[in-house]
Amino acid sequence: MYALSFRDKEGVKPSMKLVHMMGRHNLFIRLLVPYLLFILLALLLGWHIYTKTLHLVENEVTHNNLLLLEQVKVTLDRRLAEVEMVAQQLKNDPKVMRLQQVTEPFEGATTFRVWNTQKGLYNFSVSNSFILDYYIFYNKSNLVLSPNSTYEMPKFYQSILRYPDMDFDEWRERFFDGYQNRQFLPAQRTIYQDKLYDMIIYRQSLGYPGDEQGSIAVLIDNWEVQKLLGGLVTEDGGSVYILDGQGQVISSVPSDLSHVTPIQRDQLALDAPQGLIGASDKTDGMTITYTTSAQNGWAYIVAQPPHIVLKKVFYIKKITFSLAILFLLVGVILAYFFTYRNSKPVKAIVSTLKERISGDHGRTDDTFGFIQRTVSNLIDNNAELQEEIHKQAPFLRATLFERLLKGDFVGEKNIEASLLHQKLHLNDPFYAVAILRFTGYDSSLSEEMLMELDYKRVILKEELRKHLSDMAHYHDVSEDKIALLFFDGSDCLEDCRHRIDQALKLLTDEILVGLNISFVIGVGSICESLSAISLSYEEARQALVADRRENVGGVTWHEALPPNESGGYYYPVEFVARLMNVTKAGDWKEADKLLDDLYRQNFIDRHLPMAMRQLFIFDMVANLIKLNEQMVLNDMDDIKSLLGQAHSSDDPVVIFHSVKEWYRSICDKVNERKSSQNAQLLDDIIKLVSSSYMEAELSLDAAADRLNISKVYLSQFFKDQNGVNFSDYLENLRMERARHLLATTELTVNDIAGQVGYNSSNTFCRAFKRINGLSAMVYRNSSIPRN
Repeated sequence: MYALSFRDKEGVKPSMKLVHMMGRHNLFIRLLVPYLLFILLALLLGWHIYTKTLHLVENEVTHNNLLLLEQVKVTLDRRLAEVEMVAQQLKNDPKVMRLQQVTEPFEGATTFRVWNTQKGLYNFSVSNSFILDYYIFYNKSNLVLSPNSTYEMPKFYQSILRYPDMDFDEWRERFFDGYQNRQFLPAQRTIYQDKLYDMIIYRQSLGYPGDEQGSIAVLIDNWEVQKLLGGLVTEDGGSVYILDGQGQVISSVPSDLSHVTPIQRDQLALDAPQGLIGASDKTDGMTITYTTSAQNGWAYIVAQPPHIVLKKVFYIKKITFSLAILFLLVGVILAYFFTYRNSKPVKAIVSTLKERISGDHGRTDDTFGFIQRTVSNLIDNNAELQEEIHKQAPFLRATLFERLLKGDFVGEKNIEASLLHQKLHLNDPFYAVAILRFTGYDSSLSEEMLMELDYKRVILKEELRKHLSDMAHYHDVSEDKIALLFFDGSDCLEDCRHRIDQALKLLTDEILVGLNISFVIGVGSICESLSAISLSYEEARQALVADRRENVGGVTWHEALPPNESGGYYYPVEFVARLMNVTKAGDWKEADKLLDDLYRQNFIDRHLPMAMRQLFIFDMVANLIKLNEQMVLNDMDDIKSLLGQAHSSDDPVVIFHSVKEWYRSICDKVNERKSSQNAQLLDDIIKLVSSSYMEAELSLDAAADRLNISKVYLSQFFKDQNGVNFSDYLENLRMERARHLLATTELTVNDIAGQVGYNSSNTFCRAFKRINGLSAMVYRNSSIPRN
């Protein structure tokens, strides 16, 4: 036996193509399924409500039909009871009974008896509209009596009552055929007084079974019965009829039931006096509603097409199914729309992750799995990065203090940003630097000495954490030196000096006396700004060098040194580096402070000989030449002329002020250059935003990538130069263009949103209302331009 395998033209099984297609649209299907399940749940709930409602309506319709049928039955039972009462009264009347044995009604005194009996029938007159008349038939005398007349039977047949299709003998047999008690003859076409009637005849035999003496016949107009039955609905092939106990149709609407097969009595529920029989082959496709009379056993039956009986039910069913189909169509369309809309940002995220993250992405058909794996990897990588940053924190902290002490920072803002990054808060009014040097070690260090110094540094740092953690930070300067950066919130400088003295004394007592570790301490001047900490550090170094006597445990303040204790002019390497850095940054305010301090140190605090002053000036001019070369300022000849002036001048102070002016000139040129560069960069940013604001991808990150600068710098630069955030500027530009398009074009809101850089009209509308205070459509209708 061979298995059949169906393949397309490319040799791929349809099932595999379906699986492949579902894999490609995995995200869309995953987002669509919940909406479809919700629609299905809503339909199931609606179906449950529908079935309950249908059942209630069916019960209501059935109850209403039975109620109408019951009313007909009660009315007809009451009228037929009157007929039976009249018949029974006639049967039991003595006069009527005496005439039963008369054979010659018109001989002798019998004639009077006949006349007297006929007159007595006036006492049995009835007001029942059903009864046309009633007659007494005598078998032996061939006599017929009525309240109005007396007839011989042949004459009565010819002129009063006969059936069109019966001769006299058949007609006579109908009234005298056996003994009948309370018999109703089914409605039949009858000629009564030369007029056609549909007539029901009530027949009550006189005499006894086996000795029938005559009959009482009550003529009932079938039209009156049909009027009662006609109140029930019979359109579209429906019918109403009455079955007696033998299953004969007594009366019906319509009268001709040739096209209808009446239901058999045995098909009615014997134990239920009333009910509803559903449409089936046994009922000729009709719905049967019936009720049975307890008085005479008659069954009152309405046979109707199902769509008539359950007209309300079918209407509800039609409306329900129409609404269900409409709900399904609208639900599927909305589900598709929302799925498509919700899948776009997810796809954008996946696309961004694939573009920005290199390496093997693994399976990408499972979108959320891919996002989860990618985000998990990002979190893991971030955790690893944070761990590495945590490991690097001590080195970064050491580098920060190294730069701070040597004056490598340009401007206080940079210092504050770096301190904040390391979670250090130095916002006190006073600062000072002290350098602690372990004594007993020269420049030649052995491994044993280094291990001993490590041991001492560990002990010293532990003591510093215990006693000075609230007022000082420490930093390793070298193997035998530790710098202490004091920060103090005292109200005045003297209070700060006193606190530092007390702290150093406590430290000396604890370490020198308690731990037998010898050291000396040099302290720089107290300063009031972070940028001056480097000067305090340099002074602390000078104070430490000045204490050549190895004053163990002593604390030497730079302020306490003799004027010429330094032995030369003041122009340390750290100071030079800081001066050149602030000049390169164009910070004339800071450079002016440094030059003023240099002037104070060398021309006021120190009494230097002329040769030393000239050497100091030559050193300054040399550094100025270096700075000019590094910054490519093309002022070399003018600066070199200062060397000749320094040789020939008798007043180095004049040359110093000339050098100071050069530093001011360089700062001005740097600021001009920076302004020009800033203006160019700002112009490039504005041009980029103006030409690309309609791109939805344009953002701070995208702009930074295109301009090859960091987004942090771009954000800060734009805010400083333009006074507004980049994102706010971009959004305002988009809104300005959107307002113009709303006021001057007939474009839809969705089209305008796309033209001004929004992926979604919903996002655009929310942004428009937030910025302008009214919705886009209201703005368009009002056509009021707004800034």
